[in-house]
Amino acid sequence: MIKKLIVGTFLSILIFFAASFITVIVAIRAHQKLEIGFPFKYYHLFYLRGNNNYYEPQWDWYTNMLFLDCLIFWVVTVGIYLLVKRNKSN
Repeated sequence: MIKKLIVGTFLSILIFFAASFITVIVAIRAHQKLEIGFPFKYYHLFYLRGNNNYYEPQWDWYTNMLFLDCLIFWVVTVGIYLLVKRNKSN
């Protein structure tokens, strides 16, 4: 059981990184401000006009949303992985 949880955790990490990367690619292709995270946005990059009339990058991290995203991905991935493994063994 511990081995299945470790494998499921590793899979959830890979899926989380892939989903985050896809949100970055979609934002870059749409030429929008950069927002990373699915289903909750946990990183936000935007530009504000500075004193010398040029744009300065500003960013925000939402660590509580990052934690929720990680938890959701872990629960869903490990749950599906354990269900598939249980059905294969029967």
